[in-house]
Formats: sequence, C-alpha cells, structure tokens
Amino acid sequence: MNGDHPMIAYNLIVSRALKRILNAAAILSMLVLGGCVDSAEPLLNNAEPILGQKLRVHMIPLGKEQTDPGGEILAYAWNGERYEPVSRSKGTQQPFTVHYFGTQDYIAQGFPTSDTVVDTVTYALVRKAAEGVYVMSPIEEKDLNEETRAKLCDPGIIYTCRISSAEALAQLARAAASAQREPLHVLLLRGEDEPAPN
Repeated sequence: MNGDHPMIAYNLIVSRALKRILNAAAILSMLVLGGCVDSAEPLLNNAEPILGQKLRVHMIPLGKEQTDPGGEILAYAWNGERYEPVSRSKGTQQPFTVHYFGTQDYIAQGFPTSDTVVDTVTYALVRKAAEGVYVMSPIEEKDLNEETRAKLCDPGIIYTCRISSAEALAQLARAAASAQREPLHVLLLRGEDEPAPN
C-alpha cells in the first residue's frame, strides 16, 4: 500500500503508532495539564526559554477519549519568565514553563488563568522522542506506593495529589518516568519563523 509514496506510508504508520502511545492534556490545554498532581504555588523556579523565544506546538491527543485526532496548533511567546499564549490562541491555554529533568525528559509546569477551572499549578512529564517531537504524560500519584503517597500528598485534598515541595515533585516525576505510562499527547514543535496559526 502506498508503495509509490513511501513517505506517506511512513507518516501514516508513525501517526497510528503515536495515537496508540499518548493525555497531560495539555500541560495544559499544554497546556491544560492533566491535574493529577498540583500545588498551590509554583515549585520550579528560574525557568529559561529552552524551547525558543517563540513557540508553536501542534498538539495531537492520543487515547480512546480523544475527539479531535488532528489536534490543534497553539502559539506561545516567552515573556521573560514563562511561555504565554499569544492573543490569537488564548482561551483555556495555560502559561507554562519547561524544566530539564533528565537526558530526554522535562517537567512542564502550567499556571492557572482566569479561564482555567482550577487555580492551582499543574505538572506533566514531557519526553523528547525525536528532534521537534515530544510526548506528554501526566504525573500521577498512582505511580507511588501507598506509604509514599501518604507522605507526599496533602491528606486534606481528596481530588488531586497536592504537593508542596520541588523534592516531592521530583519523586513523583521519577515514578512517572519509570512507569512509562501511555502518553496523552504528542507535541510537534514548529519553527518560530513559521507563520502563527490563524
């Protein structure tokens, strides 16, 4: 099939494989992060624009629950402290920062806005799969044993694992990375010189 068009066949195979692989829902829409682990205040500081000054993300949802297999393209700009949605792509998108967490892994930290449902800071694990291609997975407390969860998560919060330290976040992120859970999204980074989405 598609013997005359090996690139098309390859892209179809990659697309199907990625769809079977990836929800952090978007650290947020990225960046409507999945919210399994959150904090009242940001736990990661001194962010840098490690993805560039301007950023376009083609976010492709994975999993049975996804309703838009084509995903959407979101535009962000670095404001000196974090990535902010550009005016044409605001809405439920959250501002976010990205922090190194390993050779191929990063932690995305999503900030609440007046449009987001919750007013907490949310987190996701982002893993580089290839140049310009990342997969995003939720950081979840279920990757820890019960005793460790009890130590790290605020017992007064029942709908999420509310944490209060960068050390707790790192422990949860390591557990999520080891679990290699099916990701929620594939993120394709576009060049900053490409035109922004309409």
